[in-house]
Amino acid sequence: MRRTAHRPTLGVTFHVERRSEPTQALSRDIQGTPGDNRGQKEADMGWLWAIIVGFVLGLLAKAIIPGKQHSPLWLTTIFGILGGIIGNALARAFGIASTPGIDWGRHVLQVVAAVVIVFLGDMAYMALRGNKQRA
Repeated sequence: MRRTAHRPTLGVTFHVERRSEPTQALSRDIQGTPGDNRGQKEADMGWLWAIIVGFVLGLLAKAIIPGKQHSPLWLTTIFGILGGIIGNALARAFGIASTPGIDWGRHVLQVVAAVVIVFLGDMAYMALRGNKQRA
């Protein structure tokens, strides 16, 4: 059963929705309604955010690592995405994946993981690239 309430405040109307069946409402929100492609749009946006965050994490990692890194920008972005995924997994393992406010612990783990992966990935890239130049 749904009840809605509109509460005007300073000329702004807020829409508050209360649901009595939280599990059914949650499954409806995740799956969407038939003919609704909201789930697909959210999945597409998830990939876009993963690429953007991976790009930023990769650049941060390159800035933190001393010396010159030789890996191209697309590879740095992939390393950053992997760092974000591993950082999230570590945060989940430590129990700090979702905290009230800004998840500083999760973000620090993402940056640390990105630094390690960019460093190791750049070493592997140079090793492979160096072998191709010698041949």
